[in-house]
Amino acid sequence: MSLTYDLAGILQEIRTRIQDTDNKLDDPTELEQFVEDGINRYTSDRPLIVATSAVAPGTKVLPLPTTFIKRFSSVQEIEYPIGNVPRRLLDDRNWNVIEWLDEIHTDDFTIPAGQSYRVVHTARHTIKDYPTVASPEQPTATATTIPVTDFTAITIFSSSRAARAIAARYANTSESTLGADITNYRSKAQEYSSLADDLIEEYERLMHPGEGQQSGTVVDVNFDLDTQVGVDMMFHRRRFR
Repeated sequence: MSLTYDLAGILQEIRTRIQDTDNKLDDPTELEQFVEDGINRYTSDRPLIVATSAVAPGTKVLPLPTTFIKRFSSVQEIEYPIGNVPRRLLDDRNWNVIEWLDEIHTDDFTIPAGQSYRVVHTARHTIKDYPTVASPEQPTATATTIPVTDFTAITIFSSSRAARAIAARYANTSESTLGADITNYRSKAQEYSSLADDLIEEYERLMHPGEGQQSGTVVDVNFDLDTQVGVDMMFHRRRFR
């Protein structure tokens, strides 16, 4: 069966790597949690870079893109005007992100009303069909943003978390219920603990093969200019995030 680049594909790869023959992970939702761990770790190493275009309202207040994630995303740059070669960016000393207002404030410059500009910011990666139980904060993704070349890395990290959990299950099984099997269970705990370590090392080799700079994945979208008032106040310039 060929690998599919979605939730089913990553779950298939986890099961293949960990070989949980004793069904220590018998709750399907547990595997999804390990996928969540993998998305978070990969995003930390190589965040998604989102480029969003909008039309300026003609004031010193620009709305944050709806793809901006509070307490995670960071605005990297604001391009205006769009399409120049070389590109022209607003000086990052002259604008501030006000997360609790979902706004970007420009200090001494106003983009004329009706003119297009582009905001580039970091965001969280998604895997198609994850999560199976959606919420307003995390709807089920319709696409995978992780490049095909990196998909193996996220399956490896997720598998390491699963292996660590299995090792803990073997190690925590009561001795009184095992009898003669206690030696075998201790061996299994060590085996899965070593597997988890090996998988983490493999992930690190794939993601950080040398001293090269981390890279991001870029997507270009449009966003709704309607804003909503947030609840968590954060105030920063891009260079301080």
